[in-house]
Amino acid sequence: MQTPEENVVRHTPIWICLTIGCLLGLAANAAPPAPRASRVALQEALKIRDAIMAHTAPGAAPAKTALSGDDPCRLLSDAEVRRAFPGAASGKRNRDTDILDIATCEWALAPGRLAVQRMQGEPGSAQDWIDTMKMGIVNPLKAKPVIRSERIGGLGDEAVAMVELTDPKRGILHSIAVIAIRRGHQQVAVTTDSLDQHSRADALAVLTRLGRAAAARL
Repeated sequence: MQTPEENVVRHTPIWICLTIGCLLGLAANAAPPAPRASRVALQEALKIRDAIMAHTAPGAAPAKTALSGDDPCRLLSDAEVRRAFPGAASGKRNRDTDILDIATCEWALAPGRLAVQRMQGEPGSAQDWIDTMKMGIVNPLKAKPVIRSERIGGLGDEAVAMVELTDPKRGILHSIAVIAIRRGHQQVAVTTDSLDQHSRADALAVLTRLGRAAAARL
C-alpha cells in the first residue's frame, strides 16, 4: 500500500511542483504568523517538495515507468497548437514527470507555455486532477477562494475544465487554464498559462478544441 506521500508524488502534476516554491516563499515573507491550518498546509507542501526533489535530483538516472516509452507530443501537432497560439515553438518531450507516471510534452509560447500530459485514468480521476491543480494556485494564507470548474459533455468518459486568472485579493497566485479528459483507463490533460487575454468562454473553447484533438489520439 502506498503511503500518502508516495501517492501524492505519483499523481501530482509538475505544475503543482513548481508552484510549491511560490507558496513557501510567500509564507516566509508573511508578516503575521500563519494560523495553524496554514502552517500544516505549508508543512505538507514541504514534504511534497522534498519527496519530488529526491526523485528528480540533478544527475539522477531517468526513471523507467509504464509511460516512459510514450510520446505525448503525438497527441497534438505543432500546427494545431499554433492555430490556438500563433508563434508557438515546436513541442518538446519533458521527462521530468516520468517518475510520476506522467508523460509530458511542452510548447514554449509567447509568452508562457502549453503542456500536454498523458497518464493512467480511472473513474473520477479527471476531477481529481483539476482539484489537485486548484491546490497549486491557491495562497494557503488566505481564505479559500471559490474556484470554478465545470464538466464538459460529449468528450470522452469524463472531462473537466478550469480557467482562473491571477487575483491576489482572492488568493489566486497564478493564471491557469486546464482541461482533463479520461477515456477508459487513459487520461490526458492540456494546461496553459497563456489564455489571460481571452474571455472565460473563449478560453474554455480553446481548451476544449485542443483537448478533443488530444483525447482522440489516446
